Amino acid sequence: GYRAALNLQKLGYSHYKIELFIENLSPRRKDQLIEYMRIHPNIVYVTDVLDLMDLEFEAHLKSADELYLLMTKMRQEFPEIKRFHSTPFHKEIIFRYIPGGF
Repeated sequence: GYRAALNLQKLGYSHYKIELFIENLSPRRKDQLIEYMRIHPNIVYVTDVLDLMDLEFEAHLKSADELYLLMTKMRQEFPEIKRFHSTPFHKEIIFRYIPGGF
């Protein structure tokens, strides 16, 4: 598929990657959590990972306060989320694999 390459800073948004550490999440609840993230308007990617964390997602948010509010609501809905780690991206580098002029 395709996505528009937007300059988030000009729109007043920052890009965050959030890693979730979850305990005792049933397959049904995991599906519910993924669906919750899938339909959230600020969450742009969801990844089910095979690593120390259980799930990770990326979101476009206006501030760290907005991130805190998102995570507070998510943890209220899904108390199985025991902790999370967020990483802000200050600049997104976009690779173009097709030469200019096409």
